[in-house]
Amino acid sequence: MQESIDTSYYRDSELLFWIYVLCTSRTGENLPVKGKQVSKIPKEVGSLDADTKALVFHAIDQGMCWFFKLEAKGWRSHDRSGAKEVQQVQDVLEWLKAFDSRNIVDGSELLFAAIESKGN
Repeated sequence: MQESIDTSYYRDSELLFWIYVLCTSRTGENLPVKGKQVSKIPKEVGSLDADTKALVFHAIDQGMCWFFKLEAKGWRSHDRSGAKEVQQVQDVLEWLKAFDSRNIVDGSELLFAAIESKGN
């Protein structure tokens, strides 16, 4: 069950996120948002160190490399329907935080994650 989000304190500000994630998954159904199976490293990921690149290519070879992104998602001060985007960002951030204490979360391994945010 989803919790309701109290957006009352967001009235005069914006907080947007750009999140890029490469991870393993058998079907992509266990990811916190919709992703796509990739056969090459997406341009949004940029350059990776040699060890990470080897892990990504191994996952690609096994058909288990998935990519998802949230771009400019979050809270906009003039958007009354922003709760859905806030919930997406929150779900992804909680999913990524779970990797702090475990190597596998919901059947996925995290290969790469980049998080940027901008507030006004």
